[in-house]
Amino acid sequence: MLSRAFNVSLYTTAGFLLLCSFHSQGQINTGRIAGTVSDPSGASVADVVLRAISHETGVVTTTKSSAAGDYLINFLVPGSYRLEAEKPGFQTSVEPNVMVNAGGIAHSDIDMRVGEVRQTVQVASSVVAVETETSELSQTFTHKQLDALPNIDRNPLYQMNLMPGANNGRGSGNYGANGGENGSAIANSRNQIASIGGVDANANSVFIEGTFNREPQNAYVGIVPSIEAIAEVQIYTGKYNAEYGFSGSAVVNVVTRSGTNEYHGSLFEYLRNNAPDAKSFFSQSKTPFQRNQFGGAIGGPIRRNKLFFFADYQGTYFNTAGAGFTTVPTDKMYKGDFSELLDASQRDAAGNPFGQIYDPFTRKFDSTGNVTFAQPFPGNIIPTNRFDPVSAGMNADAIWGRANLPGTDNNLYYTTAVRRSAHQADGRLDYNLSEKDRFFFRYSGMKSVLDNSTSINQFYQGGNADSDSYNQNMF
Repeated sequence: MLSRAFNVSLYTTAGFLLLCSFHSQGQINTGRIAGTVSDPSGASVADVVLRAISHETGVVTTTKSSAAGDYLINFLVPGSYRLEAEKPGFQTSVEPNVMVNAGGIAHSDIDMRVGEVRQTVQVASSVVAVETETSELSQTFTHKQLDALPNIDRNPLYQMNLMPGANNGRGSGNYGANGGENGSAIANSRNQIASIGGVDANANSVFIEGTFNREPQNAYVGIVPSIEAIAEVQIYTGKYNAEYGFSGSAVVNVVTRSGTNEYHGSLFEYLRNNAPDAKSFFSQSKTPFQRNQFGGAIGGPIRRNKLFFFADYQGTYFNTAGAGFTTVPTDKMYKGDFSELLDASQRDAAGNPFGQIYDPFTRKFDSTGNVTFAQPFPGNIIPTNRFDPVSAGMNADAIWGRANLPGTDNNLYYTTAVRRSAHQADGRLDYNLSEKDRFFFRYSGMKSVLDNSTSINQFYQGGNADSDSYNQNMF
């Protein structure tokens, strides 16, 4: 009996925690309208029917005011709503344009006037979403703002840099613009996120629709939907609610767009290249630079007021090049002739001619194992018959690169090439079963490839790592 009771308790607790998690995530990606209903004398009015009607989808959400006149319309998809309030004996009150943000509360107090229900009082002023319900410090960027603000990579996370106390450069704690296996950063030209108030940038939490979106080991951002796919980006910088409690600094929540009762689509392409560039000071020629970013989005109704879809795609090709100098063996050295290194006028730490090469098979040792004598190679030349066959083949192919400048130091000028590609897509379905039951499904995926190469050989990449990753997130 004890075991059975424990199992029942365990299942009940698990179910409760699951429901709580759904509730908290719903608060993150949906918004609310709240306020108080009163009559002309200022007295509270109970049992007023309030309806929030979405301008985009026509979906209706209904509630009633309490005995104290308070009301709350919850789980609203971000967007613009028409708010109606009616009760027998009073005129119908209408607020034509209430803006709802994800995770936010739009406060609207309603004054009911005595009259018939068929009479309508329309409030001309728009609701100002002043945060009176929580102590959160936050900023919301809408899709229109994200699309209009300057953004060199069209990465919505860059808007963190507009927050007070933001820093994404030196000292911010970022892994860099292209952090190796960090697929979501590939094809970006700058760091994705910023530190806020001096706290390490990697302490920020990033969510998509309330789903945690950072890789736990290295804190890499999992995926970043394109601007075409985003309805809102909220950035919370302090005193945020417990539902964001995982973060050690700022919280970024991305909310994707849904379809509406009208079909809408867009196409875009952005091109940057090196045509107007000048040759850099150290380069022998103009270095290549090519960036193409293109894509589109489409959304609309499958069944009006009931079922909606939205989909988008964004592709990025970002190819850059650079130049550098390094030291490689000369043609003589590949053949075993190291006479260019020998300088009899200088002495090394042991007092021997600087750069002298000795025959290892002629070494003599003392009782403690120290070398006391070795025969120098005549002319500092190693006979080719002493070469290992594998080494001889490597030298014949000059795998370390062939010097194209005089001397033995920094005698090779070489070019680097970095090829980045990122292909990402998002798809979302919204289904309005009833006023109390709504469902949506979203899937986001990104394929990213980072390839580094140099003109020296296929092995040397200038110390950079290649990456080929596929990131995904769904809700």
